[in-house]
Amino acid sequence: MKSAVVGLVALCAASGAWAGGLGGTTESAPVAASAPVLHDWSGPYAGLSLGVATGDNNWAERGVGAESDSDSWSGALVGLNAGMNWQSGTLVYGASLNLSAGSIDASSATSASFGCGGATCDTEVSNVYSLRGRIGKASGANLFYATAGFASGEAEGSTTVALHGSDRLSGWVAGVGMEHVLNDRMSIGIEYTYTDLGRLELPVSCGTQCYTDVTFGLLTIGANYHW
Repeated sequence: MKSAVVGLVALCAASGAWAGGLGGTTESAPVAASAPVLHDWSGPYAGLSLGVATGDNNWAERGVGAESDSDSWSGALVGLNAGMNWQSGTLVYGASLNLSAGSIDASSATSASFGCGGATCDTEVSNVYSLRGRIGKASGANLFYATAGFASGEAEGSTTVALHGSDRLSGWVAGVGMEHVLNDRMSIGIEYTYTDLGRLELPVSCGTQCYTDVTFGLLTIGANYHW
């Protein structure tokens, strides 16, 4: 009798283990989420861009606080860009040369304190180029970066009456941007930069007293080919 009871208990235990193996819940090892593949941004690149100007411009006279009414920049700059990237982990850094064609202009109006010779005070900027460094962080197929460097451009101030002043000005540019790879060779991007080319003197307007400060923003889209 005792051996029969022991045998029955063993059979029940075995049956419970077998049933638990069929219907019981089993814990599976957690599956780690795969990290996005980090693109390699290192190497040379070149491309084209189109930038639309933002901000405004006016003329002013020293000493008396006279200024024309401001006008917004209009027009676009078409750029040819070439550069080189280096990469260490997610850190990407490099340098680029940016050459542009086209022009931007603003036509400020005569105000109560400043006259434009019965016309508008027109400022035009063209042939802008910049030499910039940039540093950023790669994340999957994207690159987020900041950029800054030297900028130069031709500026001209005129009215319908006369050319009041012109010069090639030099200053600085800084901004931020994002680039996204489409494949191993092509990328597209968007960038905002602010450029300060300094002061254009307008001696024909009022001797040595008149000037315009040439600053503008540029919202740019572009595409690059990478080697």
